[in-house]
Amino acid sequence: MKINIDKLQKIIAGNPNLHAYQAFGNEGRECLTSLQNQLKIIYQHYPAENISFNFTIVMRVTQNSSSSLLEEWPESIHGFNIEDIQFELGKVKKSNVVIELMEGGDYYLYSSDMCFETYELVNDYIIYNFYKGVEKFIIKSNEDFVHPPSPIMVSNFSIPTYHSLDEALDTYYIKMAKETTCKILQNIWHGGVTGPRLILSNKPESIMRDSLTQALTLVLGKGVEVKAEHNTDETKPVDIKVSWYGSRATALIEIKWLGSSIKENPKDVKKPFTTYWDSRAHDGAQQLIDYIDREIRSCTESIPQAYLVVFDARRESLKNISDKVSIDDAFFYEDKEITYDSKYDLLPYFNKPLRFYLRPRYSSL
Repeated sequence: MKINIDKLQKIIAGNPNLHAYQAFGNEGRECLTSLQNQLKIIYQHYPAENISFNFTIVMRVTQNSSSSLLEEWPESIHGFNIEDIQFELGKVKKSNVVIELMEGGDYYLYSSDMCFETYELVNDYIIYNFYKGVEKFIIKSNEDFVHPPSPIMVSNFSIPTYHSLDEALDTYYIKMAKETTCKILQNIWHGGVTGPRLILSNKPESIMRDSLTQALTLVLGKGVEVKAEHNTDETKPVDIKVSWYGSRATALIEIKWLGSSIKENPKDVKKPFTTYWDSRAHDGAQQLIDYIDREIRSCTESIPQAYLVVFDARRESLKNISDKVSIDDAFFYEDKEITYDSKYDLLPYFNKPLRFYLRPRYSSL
């Protein structure tokens, strides 16, 4: 994990602990500590990466009343506990959410499309706000911004999950897949990695899965389980499942490949390849949605995200094993993106599909 020195200096400059003590004395400091501990627990149950609304949490400094600020608000949800937080936040459709933390461990939640005003609460409450990747504490007249020391950390109070996976996948493509530098992945090419890299070996998907599984295991490190061929039910294995210890966040990764793969003992010698085009990626997207549905049914406590990884080895004008193609034809698909159905954009758990274009070997063409 890279530490940003500028952000580290900003962390030191903002001091909510000092302001809590100055505003409310020891009670304020204790309230802030309790609020921060509750934030960690909330984000274990519902990852910060999943929060797209304006999220406010308030806690009364002096718990001298069992009544809630939100108790009288219309349509507020009363008295649920931490085990319900995943369900309650997961069904939010409004743009603003307020949670009040009560002394006994109960939560009160209110959601609205109206902006929540905090100025009336500052005399009695410590307020936390998270919106568009920016988090802060409001303590009377002070706004203390909390700056994560690394770009993969969405919040200082949650472990990196999906953002760390995004970075790991980008690193894998650039450093290992793009030029086939991964030793495991090198076995996908008919004629070897030092050949022109035009045709894939027979059934290359398992090699791609093993390569990506090993890379994610090494890059994501401790506290993360990377499991190949995870069964979403008794018959449906997804290629890779990533789980984070201390979080309910999970990721299901489905791998598809495009291009031409050599057949073993083809029945028709005039058809030596198995060739897949864009429709194969479309099939993978639909398949992944099915996996997510099955995962949600079989493991109700996890919060899965869907990742489609497409290894793209398409080449133009390739019809026979011995064909030589021009440099333009070999690289024809390098910048040709795959278009997917817009329905996937409406699914909050479906990440933009990743296309790993596998480059030919220029000097061997």
